[in-house]
Amino acid sequence: MGKYFIIAAILSIILIFINTNYFKGKFGEFSVNCLLKRISKNDKGILYKNIIVVTDNNSHQIDHLLISKRGIFVVETKNYSGTIYGSDYQKDWTQVFNYGKQKYKFYSPVRQNYTHVEVLNNFLNNKYNINNIIIFYKNSINNIKSKYVYTIKSFKKYYHDLEYIYSDKELNDIINTINNINLKAISEKEHIKNINKRKEIIK
Repeated sequence: MGKYFIIAAILSIILIFINTNYFKGKFGEFSVNCLLKRISKNDKGILYKNIIVVTDNNSHQIDHLLISKRGIFVVETKNYSGTIYGSDYQKDWTQVFNYGKQKYKFYSPVRQNYTHVEVLNNFLNNKYNINNIIIFYKNSINNIKSKYVYTIKSFKKYYHDLEYIYSDKELNDIINTINNINLKAISEKEHIKNINKRKEIIK
């Protein structure tokens, strides 16, 4: 009896954990990462994950950075519950639960990731077109009016429809520059401190 109680308790803890926002977020990132790894391997490109770079005493974390002959893609992964409403023109998007009875605002992922794109653009001296990509892992995107938002399936189709635009030399030049950015990376702990400082300033 005691053994079954322990097993039941462990299963309950696991079920609670996999329903947390933390787990859903990490699982979404993992799924997107697997897709991007396959893409980069097939196109002989390169994939960076969780790059944290410093600019003017601020730090910025990029979820995924895919570089291939088809382009440069700064990818932000999202995995929200509920129904998401938003557009490219809105600063805040809305997360809706319980048939509209519960609503929560959150900062536009498009604007959030655009900041990351601009940081990367500065390091690359604005020489290249960088794609701002938001991938919603699980949510329907039917209520999101944005040219930057994809599901895993729709991004895969979008990507494979693109033509090669970089030569081997250009690709290597970009990768070498990105590797130098990585040398300037800080720890995730320091990055979180910087985020909290920015929040205090905004308040």
